[in-house]
Amino acid sequence: MTDPLTVREQEIQALGMAWSSLTRSQRRRAALLEYYCKQRDCPLMTCFQSPRGPLVWLPQYKKSPKRNAEESVASARARRTLDGDRRWKPRVFELDQVADALLPDQLGVELICDHTTHFVPGGQLLSALQRGRPGAPFTVRI
Repeated sequence: MTDPLTVREQEIQALGMAWSSLTRSQRRRAALLEYYCKQRDCPLMTCFQSPRGPLVWLPQYKKSPKRNAEESVASARARRTLDGDRRWKPRVFELDQVADALLPDQLGVELICDHTTHFVPGGQLLSALQRGRPGAPFTVRI
């Protein structure tokens, strides 16, 4: 018998892989909300519409050696990076893991690139999400 949580997680990861394989124009058709770095326009996060509801996609990013050593530990780098050091894996997960209208300041998501690290509270994320729609995502630069 299969575990429903495992099946759910596999479905979400498959949707994330499908999202990653889309072109920018194809992504834009499903995107609801996009966050970018102000300094170099690095993509930080995209919320997109999926058959399971809104999903959050955090793209792969790379940190400078100094920031990486200061902000992470070797065991996390070994598990969560593509190269075992500085190239962090992309992630995808359901919106309710980082945002809940009943707990607007308790949850949130950390957006990271080599130029910025910014925490977005769940309430702020939900508010921004309401301003976008598939094909016309709301864009935030931080």
